[in-house]
Amino acid sequence: MHSNGDLSFTSATTGTQGLGYFLKLGEAGSTDAIKLCRDDGASGIVELAAGSSGLIAGAFEIRIQVLRDAAGLWQVQVDPSGGVNFSSEINVIDNTYSTTSYLGVSCLYTASNANKFYFDDIYCGAPIPPPIIS
Repeated sequence: MHSNGDLSFTSATTGTQGLGYFLKLGEAGSTDAIKLCRDDGASGIVELAAGSSGLIAGAFEIRIQVLRDAAGLWQVQVDPSGGVNFSSEINVIDNTYSTTSYLGVSCLYTASNANKFYFDDIYCGAPIPPPIIS
């Protein structure tokens, strides 16, 4: 969720020209966790919450679901196996920004990781209820 279409981060600590929210996956080391952050533009980046230490420390295939309700409750749910058996990873309330016109993916990486990103099944909208099996 972002207030402008430019999602170019110049560094891991410098915000973009927009205002919004993003997930940060990976830094360096054995304690890497999924982090929910807020980009306050020129004011910088605010880390709102971090998930389990070490969850994404090595190579991983993970499915992540991010939900936000009208009250500003952010829920980050994960299935580390890449399936749909989600468990709660982050729950935090933040109402700083409530609307958006953009959704995107931005990657900062070293040369050795340049071809190691894959994204699939990206959806933004109202939650999709599970099918009813009768």
